[in-house]
Parts: sequence; C-alpha cells; structure tokens
Amino acid sequence: MEPVYMYTYIFFLLTFHEPMRFLFVFPYQNLEEKHALRVQLEATVEKLWQEFQEALKNYNETTDDRKKAFEELKSKDEKSAKEIESQMRRLQKISVSITSLTVKSLHASGLVSQ
Repeated sequence: MEPVYMYTYIFFLLTFHEPMRFLFVFPYQNLEEKHALRVQLEATVEKLWQEFQEALKNYNETTDDRKKAFEELKSKDEKSAKEIESQMRRLQKISVSITSLTVKSLHASGLVSQ
C-alpha cells in the first residue's frame, strides 16, 4: 500500500476511533495545533505502517513454511501413488500367474478336462 493511501486509511481509522477529537481539528485550529496534530498523526501512521510491515513479514514467512511443507507432502504423495500403481501391476501379474498355475494344476490332476 502506498503511503498516500495509508495516510488516508489511517486518518479515517482514527476518525472512527476518536471522532470527537477530529471534529474540532478543522478549520478552527491555529498553526501550532495543526502542526502538533500532524506530527502526532504521522507518528501514529508510521507506527501502524511498521506494524503492518511486521504482520506482512510474519504472514509471508508462515506462508512460505506452509508452502514448503505442502510441496514436500505433495512429492511424497506422488511417490506413494507411483509405488501403489507399481504394486497393483505386480499383484495383477501374480494373480494371473496364480490363476494360470491353478488351471494347469487342475488339468494335470485330471479334475478338469480341457
């Protein structure tokens, strides 16, 4: 957020939180009061800007950690899926072999005619 927009946002934020204070700010104040208020408002804006930057930094760090964890889990999932597919093909071949050997065994024993 650009500083101009941030100042506008903070002004409205402060207006809603402290409405009585700002009712008498414009236009009935002398120059010193306006300057003091501006300095105070700039300090408040700077403090809130720093808090925003810190929150954004924390959010990005947390998001990066979660993204890395997600990518690791996704990679493990893909490997597991490939392993499952490979094992399923192996089981299918073994099942076919068992069926074939069973049929041969039954034919060899004479229990089933061809």
